[in-house]
Amino acid sequence: MVKKKHSRRKYSSRRKHTISKKKNNIGQKKLDDNILLFLYQEKVAQDLNTIVKQLAPSGYDRKHIHGTILELQRNRLLRKTAKNTYSLSPDSNVFDGRVEANERGFGFITDITSLIGKKLVSEDAFIPRSQMHGVLHGSRVAFLLKKPKHKKKPEAIILGLLSRKPREITGQYFKEGKKH
Repeated sequence: MVKKKHSRRKYSSRRKHTISKKKNNIGQKKLDDNILLFLYQEKVAQDLNTIVKQLAPSGYDRKHIHGTILELQRNRLLRKTAKNTYSLSPDSNVFDGRVEANERGFGFITDITSLIGKKLVSEDAFIPRSQMHGVLHGSRVAFLLKKPKHKKKPEAIILGLLSRKPREITGQYFKEGKKH
């Protein structure tokens, strides 16, 4: 007979490892977005030291940033030039555009442009409610374009805010019970 307690311990330790991996992936996603946004805004290739100086105040160390850059290279979002600098790959699908927000929480990106000479998208990109992150109507954002699988419109993953259009917001504020 095989003891079940032993197998449970192994499963338990694997499960804990999987949970901690998921937490790391959330932080990793944020670092990926920060690197892509920084290189998109700079418009020219940057060396590793410059990227580290920009992102170090966010709490990331050099080794972590360099590992993420290598991963972005493997995924063909970044390319390394002959002078050991990094820039967005032509295959990166990073664009910027103006947000048209919907009152139901989702939005669309119109007036799509690219700084790396990539062919412009002919149709608007859909922003799901989970990706809006408080972006307001008329704001200009940098985003990563995901190719549609079964949906009609391509989907956008917002990397960051480039400029905020509305300076003032007018509306009505209602207080219902103890909640605002």
